[in-house]
Order: sequence, then C-alpha cells, then structure tokens
Amino acid sequence: MVATMLAVGMLAPAVSGNDAEAKLRETIELIQDEEAGWVDRRNAINSLGRDVEIGDNRDMVMNLLVDFMVDPGGEARRHGHLRGAAANVLGNQFGAEAIPVVLEAFLDPETGNRVSLAFARIGQPSVEPLVELMESEDEELRLRVIGAIDGLARNGAAAVGELADALNDESPQIRRAAAAALGSVGRRYHPAVTPPAEAVTALIPSLHDEDPDVRNQAVTSLGLIGSDAGEATVPLSQLLADEGYQLRLAIIDTLTNIGPAAKDAIETLADVLLDNETDAFERLQAAGALGSIRHRSAAPALLASLTDDDQQIIQAALRALSAMPEDASPMILEAVSDDNPSIRRYAIYVLGSMGEKAAESVPKLMQVLDDTDRAVRRNAIDALGRVDAETGSSSERIAEFLTDDDHDTRKVAARSLGMMGAASAHAVPRLIVMLQEGESDDIRWTAAVALGAIGVEDATPVLVEAMSDDSPTVRWAATHALVDIGADALPSLKRAARDEEHTELIDFVIGKLQDFEQ
Repeated sequence: MVATMLAVGMLAPAVSGNDAEAKLRETIELIQDEEAGWVDRRNAINSLGRDVEIGDNRDMVMNLLVDFMVDPGGEARRHGHLRGAAANVLGNQFGAEAIPVVLEAFLDPETGNRVSLAFARIGQPSVEPLVELMESEDEELRLRVIGAIDGLARNGAAAVGELADALNDESPQIRRAAAAALGSVGRRYHPAVTPPAEAVTALIPSLHDEDPDVRNQAVTSLGLIGSDAGEATVPLSQLLADEGYQLRLAIIDTLTNIGPAAKDAIETLADVLLDNETDAFERLQAAGALGSIRHRSAAPALLASLTDDDQQIIQAALRALSAMPEDASPMILEAVSDDNPSIRRYAIYVLGSMGEKAAESVPKLMQVLDDTDRAVRRNAIDALGRVDAETGSSSERIAEFLTDDDHDTRKVAARSLGMMGAASAHAVPRLIVMLQEGESDDIRWTAAVALGAIGVEDATPVLVEAMSDDSPTVRWAATHALVDIGADALPSLKRAARDEEHTELIDFVIGKLQDFEQ
C-alpha cells in the first residue's frame, strides 16, 4: 500500500485549482480509508472512470487498484467484494493496458491469487501472456496460471485450447487442475465462445492418464458438462470394467448426468445392475443411471431386477422404469403377464406411474382385475385410475370393487373413481353408502374426497351430514368436497343452515362458495 500512498502524494501538486483532480484525490482517500464502510469504499472504486475522471493519472490509478486487490484492508470478510470491484474497473477502464501491472503482482506467490480475477475482467488479451507463463519451471506459478485461465474461460474468453494443452503437463497436479477447469467452463458459462464439444474432446484422453486423480477429475468434469458429453460415453463405459470402486461410482454418476446422450452405455450399466456379485450401492447407482438415460432398451434389465433380494434396488428400478419414454410401455406391459406375482405387481405400478402415456395398457389392466393375487388386483385398480383418468372407460368395472371384502381394495377403488371425475357419476350411490356406513375413518374420508372430485349435486346432502362426522379428517374431506362441487352444493348447505344447531363450518363453506360466485 506504500506505493499507492506515494502515488496519491504525487497527485497533490496538481490538485490545486482543478476540481476533477480534487474529486479524484477525495475518492482515492476514501478507497484507502480502512475505517470507512465497505459499501462506501466499493462505491468509490466503481466511480473511477465513470463519475470520477482519471485524466492523466492512469498509471497511478492502475497501481492503486492492483495494490488494493493485494490488500484491501479493513473488514476481512468484505475483501472479496472490494477485490471484485477493483478487478471490474481494471477490466472496464484499462483493459489490456493494465496487464503488465497485474502480471507483476501475479508473479509474486504471496499476492498472485489475489489479483488473478483482474485477468478475467480484462478478458481475451490476458490469454497470451498467461500462456507464456506455462513455460515456467515453477509448478506453483503454473497452477496459478491454470486458475487464471479458468476464470477467463468462465467469463467468455476463448481459452479451451490453452487448458487442453495443460492436460499434457508433466505435473499431475497441473493436469488435474486443467481437467477441473475444463469441466467448469465446458458448458456452464459461455457455450457460444467455449463449445462444450471442444472441452469434451480435450478431456477424453485424460480418462487414460497414468495418474488416478487426473482420471477421476476427467470423469467428474465430463459429468459437469452433462448432456453435451455424449461423445465420452463409450470410453467411460470401457473404464467401468477396469477401475477401482470409487472411480466406477464417479463414472456411473457422470453417465447419469449425461442422460439420454449416454444410451451407448446401457448394456454396460445393465450388466452392473444384474450382477449380484457387484456392490449393492453400485448396482443401485446403475439403476438410477438407466432411468436417467430414458431409453426403451434399458427396460428389460430394469424389469429383470424387480426380483432382486434388495428392496432398495427394486425401488430404484421402479423409479427408473417410471421415467421410461412412452415407447417402452409395451415391454412393461408384457411383464404384467409374468408368472411371478411380484413382477406383475411392480409392472402394473410402473404403468400407473406413467399415467396417460400408458393409455394403451387399459384393456390389459382391466383383464388383470381378475388376477388371482389380491395385491396385483389392487395395483391394477390404482393404475387404471391414473392411466384411464381422461376417459374413465374402466370406471364401471372398478365400481364393482367398492363392495369388495378387502378394506384396502375398497379404498383404492374409491380413489380411482375420484380420479376419473364425472365419468364415475354412476358410482355416486355406492360411494354415498360408503361415506355413510364405512367402518373406518379412512374409508369414509376416501369416499368423501371421491364424491367431491366427481362433482355431482346428488352427493351434497350426505356430504353436509358428514361435516358433523366424529372424525376430524372426514369432516375436513367433506368440507373440501363441497367446495370442489361448488355452487351446486349451495342449496343443501342453505337448507342445513336453517337448523338452529347447525355448525359454524356450514356458514364458512356457504361464505366461500358465495365469494367464488361473485
């Protein structure tokens, strides 16, 4: 900071009678005042060259800003804000002119990292002088250069080629830093200036680097680039058979991030998933990756894993199957006829989770309603509520299960009928009986919700009665059902309101519905 103080002193003789230089002097004094608030100091920096003329004092101001980046003084936790402001002014007001001053501080190992942000703000002109420093034998300096070039690329400078060259450095630490930098700039910041494909092409050879940490970083960086890294799918897949556990997990995670562009890895990932000798967590990750790739060719392996002894793997396979595209539903539909009831049950669950994408499965699911396995039948009822919600073509068949001897089956049937809305109007009388006579709170609750979703006026008297049910959950469901039915529920509500003993809840719902009408 001594050089800056001297520079301010050198400015003093020229101040007399010159308002612009007087204002500059006041601004510099505020910037250097460590007792001043950091916001005031930052604003003073930002004013240089904008509100405060620099005039013939360019060299002095450049040195001031570089010195300031080295040691802003004052509150340490605000140094990042102040350095950022100084770097912005160096880039915006001085550009390439400031490079020699910044380089001088950058070469000092004590101060280099503190001023590297200035290169990013100066931009493309900084690339060439930094690349020249990569010839240095000083490994710490070369690491700083990689960090500076990373910052340049993040801010839109074309520097992928320079980072790619650093992947061939003799130092593993340099190669690892370059691979990390390529990952951070390959997609996230300026794809127009830094095409992701260039970063991917540069990183692929590093998958075979002799240093395991460099290989791991290359894998991680390709994962950061994500869907644009499809070119790396095959070499990544090949590594799965040869690398250690941690790197295999990193590879699977990267293939997950690449997503649909990694479809060439499906066979390899399927082998991992179905190999019972492989670590369970690795198999779990493989199932997730197959779901992320979302290609129909992954469905057979995922279906096969539904018989696994590990419940977590089954759940992961179900999630992955649920993410499959529409053209995978025929293969999942075939599994509905599997001899194993667990496979049938899970396959039906997946079809239901696909919703209307699996609409072609409705006829088959209706056949499954006669399955010998109760859980399979129940899953089919639930799936039809989701798959057939738009047309409700299966509603009459599902309504037959409202009187099933199994409590959970009756509940699922009522819920599915509610999902089908007006198409289930024929089932309202049976749902009313369920609401009035249901043996459990959850049965009555489900019936009330279904009646509200179907939205038929005939259900409103019994829903009004249910607002006095002993169960708070049933009262809640009946209240919301009446609100869902809307204005058609007002006559029944108003009749109930004439009773001197009616509840305040009835008045509340009437008020809500009248507000909606207005």
